[in-house]
Amino acid sequence: MIRVTFGGNLEFIRDAIRVNKLDEIYVDMSYHYGGDIPDNAYLFDTGIPYMKKVDGIEYDSFDVEVINRRLRIARAMRYILGRHKDEDVMFIDSDVLIRKIDRLNDIDKHKPFTVCIMAKAKPLPFIVKFCSSTNIFIPSSYVGNAIDLLNTYEEDLRYLISPIDIYLNENLHSATVSLPNVCHFVLGAWRCT
Repeated sequence: MIRVTFGGNLEFIRDAIRVNKLDEIYVDMSYHYGGDIPDNAYLFDTGIPYMKKVDGIEYDSFDVEVINRRLRIARAMRYILGRHKDEDVMFIDSDVLIRKIDRLNDIDKHKPFTVCIMAKAKPLPFIVKFCSSTNIFIPSSYVGNAIDLLNTYEEDLRYLISPIDIYLNENLHSATVSLPNVCHFVLGAWRCT
């Protein structure tokens, strides 16, 4: 299993690398705005800058950054999965610390699963335990299906209907994994399960 993270804000990347025992870090250069880029990071470009409309993307009545964020995540995941078509991939957000990371080794690796985190219940200001995040394990036997789902998400404008994390987990029928002491930086503080 390869452990990867991606993002533009790398404020907590050093801790994420150490605690999550990350194998690869991907930095979206169209969105990088914080934190130092590690020497061994892979640089890529989703082509979706912060808060700017992009030709070819439908925004409907949504806030520009809501749609841009959904598509940046989908494109990043598709790019990474395309590089690892024959491998099991564990995505871990760059602002999430799974302090009991070795417990993931004991979980059934035959189907996708997502790790529960504390998160903002958008659009409400509440913090809740969220069990459909992009902290998701995708076994090699599901990588092709996941890439197809990510393509469909963008091509069929599914991003106007559903956040990418919920869409992907629902369509992959991911199991949920709840571990103690999974910490997510939300609303200016670390929130842990």
